[in-house]
Amino acid sequence: MIRFEKKKECIRNCTTSTTPRILKKLPKRSAKARKMAIYYAGVNHYEVREKLGTYTLVLNRSTCDCKVWDMFGILCGHAYSAIQMKHDNVECVLLL
Repeated sequence: MIRFEKKKECIRNCTTSTTPRILKKLPKRSAKARKMAIYYAGVNHYEVREKLGTYTLVLNRSTCDCKVWDMFGILCGHAYSAIQMKHDNVECVLLL
């Protein structure tokens, strides 16, 4: 019961549109994004290359070939890098 009250209090005090748990993961994604090569492949389509392979990303469908974004709803490093290239706000994309 106490745990639920602590969670409710945390939610009431939240000032961002995303949860603190996701916000903690974004800096790690940002560090990985710097090591990737991003290529524009059409409207909202990007090809992201890194050491392990090449991934196709569709921003308006929230999908990536690595399936992290699809399964968990949290931006993968590939999506983060494409959003940065597009000069969009990451938090706005998280709300889609």
